[in-house]
Amino acid sequence: MFYIKLYALSKVNVNLTIPQYDSTYKDNPIKSFRMSKILIIENDVATKNHLVNLLQLAAYDVIIAEDGQQGIKIALTQKVDLIICDSVLPIINGYGVLHVLKRNNILRDTSFIFVDTVLNWSEIRKGIELGASDYIINNIEATEFLDIIDKCLYKMEQQRLQLPEYANGAAQPVDFVSTLNDYMVDIKNDKTVNVYKRKQGIYSKSNHPSAVYYILKGKVKTYKRNSEGKELITGLYRENDFFGFMAVLERKTYCESAEALEDAEIAVIPRAEFDAMIHNKPMVMKKLIDMLAQNLEEKEAKLLNIAYDSLRQKVAHTLLSIYNKYNVNSEEFFCIDITRENLAAIAGVAKESLTRTLSDFRQESLIDLIQSRIKIINYPKLERLRNAY
Repeated sequence: MFYIKLYALSKVNVNLTIPQYDSTYKDNPIKSFRMSKILIIENDVATKNHLVNLLQLAAYDVIIAEDGQQGIKIALTQKVDLIICDSVLPIINGYGVLHVLKRNNILRDTSFIFVDTVLNWSEIRKGIELGASDYIINNIEATEFLDIIDKCLYKMEQQRLQLPEYANGAAQPVDFVSTLNDYMVDIKNDKTVNVYKRKQGIYSKSNHPSAVYYILKGKVKTYKRNSEGKELITGLYRENDFFGFMAVLERKTYCESAEALEDAEIAVIPRAEFDAMIHNKPMVMKKLIDMLAQNLEEKEAKLLNIAYDSLRQKVAHTLLSIYNKYNVNSEEFFCIDITRENLAAIAGVAKESLTRTLSDFRQESLIDLIQSRIKIINYPKLERLRNAY
């Protein structure tokens, strides 16, 4: 799973006061990241000097490369802990650098942060698909930037030592954006809230977007239909999810349709307000990037599932995906309450085949059928079936 965050870096008028090491980390086995080696690949003199000054003041060991080719050579010959790279570089651009390094067995897990001056969602999507860890754009203070670097290195060190996240009972670090809670209150109080009935359409493919949607209650699906009318569900969304935002961000028509899976309350955020929101509310940007990364990974897994898996594997994969998506509180008696038509559209199989496979799973004590709902009773065995080759 990608862990993507979108932040901003101010190139001028920043406070260079370096904070003391965050006490949140002091009780963890990993006590400090100072003297970690950071490679900066940047050809803009002002940006390069600014980054170097900040990191050296924070006692990081900084290496500099002024073009993509030089950056690749340094990364391959010197052990670096983190790479900060401009997307626009001479000889080989930042995306080419990332592509090369991700193919190297030693460097593919090294955190890679893009630094850029503009908010271009098509470029952000490209970076996510290639495996970028973070993005940094305009208007962040020096202390927040250094906090990002610390947390990025902390996460890498945890992975290296195979430690559980925030080990030894230490409190989870608080991001520089608090949470979405305050923003959710604003949405409920200030935005238009529409009520959609089950199976009611929200928007249609090829429509021009005029708003972004935020789910306050209920479930939503996005889907496509082929020329024969067969439906394939491309996305599932739950409470506190945005949807329909990529068409707005990329200034394109919708590439899929959206429909309520059950009665739903959805906040409608006009396009102009949403544009202002993503520039002024970093927590919204972080949420969108997290969702985009997750959606890309889910769609990739679904394509592989549809292309190569057996019928039983497809159904098992669908059941487990929905269970993990909607049972966020790990409720013991959680049941999947989605119609057989929708389950078949998610799995990419015929409804009759799905129904027959569910009956087999019930006889094998993998699931239980409670009226129209499905209860998973043997998750480990179902997971082994999904992963069988």
